[in-house]
Amino acid sequence: MPLTLADPLSETLHGLLTRHAVQERNKELARALVEAGNRGEPCPLTDPFAAAGPRLACDSVLADGDRVVLRVTAEADGASWCLLAELRYDGQGRVVEYHGARVPLDAR
Repeated sequence: MPLTLADPLSETLHGLLTRHAVQERNKELARALVEAGNRGEPCPLTDPFAAAGPRLACDSVLADGDRVVLRVTAEADGASWCLLAELRYDGQGRVVEYHGARVPLDAR
């Protein structure tokens, strides 16, 4: 017997697929922020570096719901940092909340 959209299993599957699609979209938007920072465009990821113009490399991206966590390596002025950033997106894919911390990579 084929499932219809009114069946509970179909609704659950639809919800899971929709959630997955939103998370993947948000991860792509976060990666796009890294690339925007590398092009010199203003973005929250480059704000902690003032006018240093860092080169950013995305090390990892994790998403859960409307939140994305990035681990980025940033290099500028001969120094390297690890940037940890949490971004929250709204339904239209805009960053509505940002928290970030930068740690020098040579600090142990």
